[in-house]
Amino acid sequence: GCNLDQGTDEAELFDEFGGFKAIKFEATGRFRVARKDGEWWFVTPHGNGFFSHGMQGVSSTGTRDRNGDSPYLGNILARHGSVESWVEASLERLNTAGQNTIGDFSETEHFEGRTPYVDGAFLGSGAPAIQGAPAGFRGAAVDFFDPAFEQGAREEAGKLRPCAEDPYCIGVFIGDEYPWATSFLQAIPLFDAYQFLAPGAPGKVALQDFLEERYESDVDAFNSAWETSFESFDEIQKINVVQPDPEQRPGLYEGVLGGSFDLLGLAEGDFTRIEGDPFSLWRNASAARNEDRFGFRGRVARQFYEVADAALDAISPDMLNLCGRFLATTVTEEVLLAAAENCDVLSINAFDLPPSTISGSPALGI
Repeated sequence: GCNLDQGTDEAELFDEFGGFKAIKFEATGRFRVARKDGEWWFVTPHGNGFFSHGMQGVSSTGTRDRNGDSPYLGNILARHGSVESWVEASLERLNTAGQNTIGDFSETEHFEGRTPYVDGAFLGSGAPAIQGAPAGFRGAAVDFFDPAFEQGAREEAGKLRPCAEDPYCIGVFIGDEYPWATSFLQAIPLFDAYQFLAPGAPGKVALQDFLEERYESDVDAFNSAWETSFESFDEIQKINVVQPDPEQRPGLYEGVLGGSFDLLGLAEGDFTRIEGDPFSLWRNASAARNEDRFGFRGRVARQFYEVADAALDAISPDMLNLCGRFLATTVTEEVLLAAAENCDVLSINAFDLPPSTISGSPALGI
């Protein structure tokens, strides 16, 4: 993908991984990140600066139809005769297009030891969903404090051993567009979702610990902010979010902290025709209450990134943690800070989204 002067040998400019030899760093035998003259670079195993330009979803299977068949694979076999021949043709085609990286959601087994690539796993998949909490497009919020999350993260990380053993593997993603803030992906703030947990549930204990620490064990200060009459922070375990509607319509709830909220439009899963402002309850809340929400969101995010990074380190401390791609409408300062403390690389997906999908984005206050 680089225009070379006539007579210049490309091998004189680039190493076998595509690193630019004029930008030198210490060689460690693995891809890593480093800073030079104020700019961050990927660094190839040979110690040269690398600009990753790749395509995700390089797969011989493609998207399966409703019958489970793969028309794309059929076309590959008809045209190339074998998957192996398709791999060779794909590498040549991508190289001609200036691509030097095989992106995530690809069949990485075809490219190990041949060309730079990234891998990934959903390290949060073992965290149990919070029962009863209203669900967004990605389902209900999950309890990242439950031991099942840590166990699941270790098991998912085990799938990434091929990357840890291959110098051509740049690093790994640990998730994708997790809905940290309210949006069409996440129906309510994590602070409110964790109130649905049963007494003694790990996440509910974490919520109590967070509030007790935040208010320096002063329950009167807490009561003043939330208009409650708790005698101690232990009463947080007794919070019971209920559906007061006798018709049991989905999305109508009454909670002790935060009052009542009606998410009928969201609960129905139709995010293209949301009327009004389903997030107005939190947008209009007091600054003190929303600061509690923001702070707890950061605490949950820190739990996720710390546990996920530890799971990767158990496989290989040298394997780059590429974090999980953020969706621009759901990434907030406290989440970025938690991620930056544990990840090597941060990336954000910024799509041209319709207004209905960005209603309640962090820029609007929640």
